[in-house]
Amino acid sequence: MIRPFIFICIPLLLIHCRSREIPPGTMAEPLQSGMEISLTEQGGFSGSTLVYRLSPAGHITRSESPGTVPDTLGHVTPEEMAAVFSKLEDLKFFETEYQRPGNLTYTIEARKGGTVHAASWAAGDDSAPGSLPEIRRLIMDIIKK
Repeated sequence: MIRPFIFICIPLLLIHCRSREIPPGTMAEPLQSGMEISLTEQGGFSGSTLVYRLSPAGHITRSESPGTVPDTLGHVTPEEMAAVFSKLEDLKFFETEYQRPGNLTYTIEARKGGTVHAASWAAGDDSAPGSLPEIRRLIMDIIKK
């Protein structure tokens, strides 16, 4: 009695679990292209670390330090994530070589596919490329919306 049931259920299970295409515009789309951004604020009087992250799945998280469990703040759409990366490319972020930490340091790290790029600058650093504070403002605007 169980054997016929198994022979019927296994093919149905295999058909149901077959690979499916992910339609464009879904939250899983950025995961395929591997887009991810981290914005870190580190140092200052308290020496604390604050990490904001826009994940490939579209989650916006915040953690007090790299070892803590992040709080989920919200989500970004694939379109918003693509717009951020478009802005990064427009501002030539992936070509900007700048690593000048200070008492309070901002770091932007962007990953797209196999490419990872980071830039760091001190708060109030007037010699930092203008694109870095602009990118930070853009990311913070998305996080705070």
